[in-house]
Parts: sequence; structure tokens; C-alpha cells
Amino acid sequence: MALQATGSNTLPFTTATDVAGLLAACEVIAAQKHDGHLTLLRFTTHWKGCFGTPQVDREEIGALPEYRSLPELLTALLTSA
Repeated sequence: MALQATGSNTLPFTTATDVAGLLAACEVIAAQKHDGHLTLLRFTTHWKGCFGTPQVDREEIGALPEYRSLPELLTALLTSA
């Protein structure tokens, strides 16, 4: 399942099926390694997320990397797992 860029300054192109597959894979890892916890956060201009449950404070959430799209975030989580 490769993500393809549509241009130099555009978001990756994915289908709903790609996103569903990425999310399902993240859910499996969350269940196996993180007691089922997967956190996804949508902000005005970016996404953040992690396996597990972060403490809800600005410092911990601010330290999470930013991603331009949900597929980009999910791919990064899978790569780091």
C-alpha cells in the first residue's frame, strides 16, 4: 500500500480504503502493544497522534510531531511501532 504524492506542495493521495487499512493496522498494534489505546488528534492545520494515552497537557501534546494528513500520521505510527 504505497502513498503517492500528487505534487510537491500537496497532501498525499489516498483512497478511503487506504486510510481504513492504515487505521486497522494501527488498531492491531494498539491492541497488541498498548492495551488497545490509540490517540488521534485533529487540529486546524495538522494531525498528531500516538499509541497509548497521553496526559492531557500542552507540553506532552505539543511535543508530538505534526503531520499534514491522517494517512501520513498513520504511516508514521506504523513505521515507529
